[in-house]
Amino acid sequence: MTKTTYRAKRLNAARRKILNVNRFGGLDLSNQKFNVSAGRAIDSKDFYLKDNVLQVREGFEELYDVAPQEFIALDFKTNAKVENATVIENPVKFNGIWKFVGEDDQLHFVAHIGYLLYEIKNFGTKEIVFELLANDTRTDTADGKTRRLLYKFENQRTFAFVGSKMLWFLGGNHYMVIRFNGDTQHKIQPVEDNEITFVPKTSIGITYTNAQVPNRELLDYPNMLTMFRRNTLLSGVGKNEESLLDTEYFEYVLDGSLLTKSNELSGGVPTDEAQKAFSKIHLIIRERGEI
Repeated sequence: MTKTTYRAKRLNAARRKILNVNRFGGLDLSNQKFNVSAGRAIDSKDFYLKDNVLQVREGFEELYDVAPQEFIALDFKTNAKVENATVIENPVKFNGIWKFVGEDDQLHFVAHIGYLLYEIKNFGTKEIVFELLANDTRTDTADGKTRRLLYKFENQRTFAFVGSKMLWFLGGNHYMVIRFNGDTQHKIQPVEDNEITFVPKTSIGITYTNAQVPNRELLDYPNMLTMFRRNTLLSGVGKNEESLLDTEYFEYVLDGSLLTKSNELSGGVPTDEAQKAFSKIHLIIRERGEI
């Protein structure tokens, strides 16, 4: 056992001086220490006063040890196992951590660790738990072992932002939205072609082909995160009797082709799957004041 005789230098009121630093500019290693301005530091060591002694600030406290997790990757579009998928071991590198109030008005903590996302529960307590963030508990068997099916993101520093009580996560390979609204089946989903993704109104006032007064105008830009767009049509403007283009019906030309996610053709005609998708396309007719 050793005993130290070190004592901090004590100053009485008469010898004590106060230096006011209005603006701190950080560490300055480009000048000699005696030339450094009062608003700059000369050393990067972090000291603080504890027990009336100037001491080096202590390190971080480990709150939880996240163990490596083996998993199998999910496809972002099909939500099924990636073709020819192999077993992946998730590293425990922290790439980001965020907190936000969800649609359930509760505070949530989400962390990106390695390739995976975790929800942190009981944050700030001794009962802290890291749970894998997933929509379900699906598994797949490989090498005689059962492993979780999970979305795989890039193992690098990532970014996220909060909007409308949802966390919008940029995973390096896909844009995701994380929600806590009481629906345990849909915590995390791709933003692309999501039901909450903004569908722009790209053209308005589209009149029929041989209308007396053409009135179509461009409004919003197409949204690259969705295959859908909206057009509004304008009727009641009358046909141009002098037009050489005569049509039996009132024909409207939209500003884009009718597509499905597969958009497959067989022998020059849409496949059964594409035709089923086309059958869901509908035209809404409203009075002009309701548009």
